[in-house]
Amino acid sequence: TVANENIAGLRITTGPGATVKGRVVFEGTAPRTGGLGPLRVMAQAEDPQMPTFGMGMMMGGGAIGNGSVMDDGTFELGGVTGNVLFRVTAPPNWTLKSVTIQGEDMTDVAYEFKGAQALSDVVIVLTDKLTEISGGVTDTRGRALTDYVVVLLPSEAKEGAAATRFTRTI
Repeated sequence: TVANENIAGLRITTGPGATVKGRVVFEGTAPRTGGLGPLRVMAQAEDPQMPTFGMGMMMGGGAIGNGSVMDDGTFELGGVTGNVLFRVTAPPNWTLKSVTIQGEDMTDVAYEFKGAQALSDVVIVLTDKLTEISGGVTDTRGRALTDYVVVLLPSEAKEGAAATRFTRTI
């Protein structure tokens, strides 16, 4: 039913989505363990309102095709569709540094998948060089305030980039 009307003759054809292969590279020496689960690459919908369900969960949920990162750093992700950003469930003390697709920096720019294409040569770099910030919030008399939230945003938005990776709440 569309707009309270039945549509006759409508045909919806589904497909398996794209397959993505690549590798995760660590730059640094921090321990690579201790996260909430196995290291996994995910295809996050560019639009935060869009569900990402199904992306990378094909092939029965096994390690091949679900984005699990193997011991040699390689991964395979299946069922990817639409405009996506690539993200990693990074262990503590690690953060996303870059995502390159066929040599082009796509860290914060969505890649569009149409149909059952295959993409390889995705390189995701994680770094243990984390930025820290500290400080306090005071009123005009210099008294500490405790009932406030500090939101950090990038000073300049990168055209066509998703800012969610650069927004922090403390």
